[in-house]
Amino acid sequence: MTSIRRLQGRFQDGLGCITTSFSLRECLNYSREHSSPVYMCFLDARQAFDRVWHDGLFYKLSSLTSGDDAHTPDIDANSLVAFRNMYQNVTSRVRYQGLLSEPLPVRQGTARAERARRYSTWYISTVSFQSWKRLGM
Repeated sequence: MTSIRRLQGRFQDGLGCITTSFSLRECLNYSREHSSPVYMCFLDARQAFDRVWHDGLFYKLSSLTSGDDAHTPDIDANSLVAFRNMYQNVTSRVRYQGLLSEPLPVRQGTARAERARRYSTWYISTVSFQSWKRLGM
């Protein structure tokens, strides 16, 4: 069993969304008062790919490829294409009482959730590191 980190806002007695929202708001208020930048990354790696809407995900990711703003991470177009290819033309079949359905399109979630989770976790870490390095952090 993995230990829960002290700053994790879920699955701890007395902590939840309200506590996490308060902490986030305090960080933002502090940064405004001191004119300092804030860098955040939120990741729900365990269930994100079970529920994510593919077209919406890639629409948002493609908007990050411009790199016009120094605070916007540059998403490598080749990586984005490779990641998107993992989700194109994905189908699934249902087996019930020995019968197998026709292929059904998968537009949300994926049967390859573990592989996608590993790749996306690596990719987010890489993009974050490159952005922080570019910003002198």
